[in-house]
Amino acid sequence: AAVDATGKRGPVVTLATAKGAASSVALAPVDDGLVAAWVDHRDGNGEVYAVHLTADLRRGVEERITTAPGDAADVTLLHHRDALWAAWSDARESAAEGLGDIYLARLAPRTAKRLGEEQRVQATAAHSRSPALATLGDTLVLGWIEEAPSLVDASTSGSYGTMIAWLDARGRPAGAPTRFV
Repeated sequence: AAVDATGKRGPVVTLATAKGAASSVALAPVDDGLVAAWVDHRDGNGEVYAVHLTADLRRGVEERITTAPGDAADVTLLHHRDALWAAWSDARESAAEGLGDIYLARLAPRTAKRLGEEQRVQATAAHSRSPALATLGDTLVLGWIEEAPSLVDASTSGSYGTMIAWLDARGRPAGAPTRFV
């Protein structure tokens, strides 16, 4: 819903229009409005959807960003230069175990349509979750949590913790992700 400076509610838009659970909503301002993304379970598993909204909240065409087994979660968005980036955790490689890896896709800011294929940032045995996107000057930066599987002692391995990757202009890691404790 739009809310003016006095707190009065204006236009309201429904993001998830299909039946089924929806979660993990993200918003990013773009030149002519907003793009909203969310995880939608209308087909039985969590998939990422996005839609462009004008400044007065008129809804564009809903775009399905993912089609994969397993659930997506934790979607986030960032508008940087002429690109809109979406990142999320996706358990497509281990749907039964529910262990996600971080995926990234470039979206068109005016339509929310995916541009090219989504890509897995790093394949790990851990559960990768809670991605966050930021910029450092002209560089796109992606952070996330590598969480140890439930039967593993995370204190005995250097594989778990907060991860950061610097991304090139195509959204690919410019080197090995760095782990921070």
